[in-house]
Amino acid sequence: MVEQDRSEDSLYRTWKYLRKEEEVVVKDESIFINTQYIGILSGISGLALVALYSIVYTLIYSVPLWVIKAGIIVMALLAIIPYVLIVIYWLIMKAKVRVNEWYDEKQYQDIAKATLITLPSSVLFMGFIFILQYTISKFEILNFIWFPLFLFFTLLLFSIITLFLNKRDLV
Repeated sequence: MVEQDRSEDSLYRTWKYLRKEEEVVVKDESIFINTQYIGILSGISGLALVALYSIVYTLIYSVPLWVIKAGIIVMALLAIIPYVLIVIYWLIMKAKVRVNEWYDEKQYQDIAKATLITLPSSVLFMGFIFILQYTISKFEILNFIWFPLFLFFTLLLFSIITLFLNKRDLV
């Protein structure tokens, strides 16, 4: 009888442990996916705001330089805040875990592949921006917006590729 009680107790503890592990994995996966979605939204909104601001600048010539600089900074901060907040939340969740355990194997592979695609793509994109800025004087606004443009393009591309790779292998 004592043997059966120990067996049932052990079985219950194992079931409880496995259930807890499953909840942690599901929670980690949802935070990972939500981070990518918020990265996409921040990237799109940042690029849209920078594009809108650039169009307004090129159509309205009487805007002082300090307004352009301040406006770009404020708009970039507004667009990036949601992404920064979810990354801070994710870091708080991972604070007690060793760094090499932050991602599961699939997430690590997806991030690595996304990085290998995003880096050369962003360099090519910025090369194109440099050529535009250098050859066509109408694009002098790029002197002020190149960093937000790079930041939001890279964030958008990285998040899209990571999410695509994550979803592709699940089907």
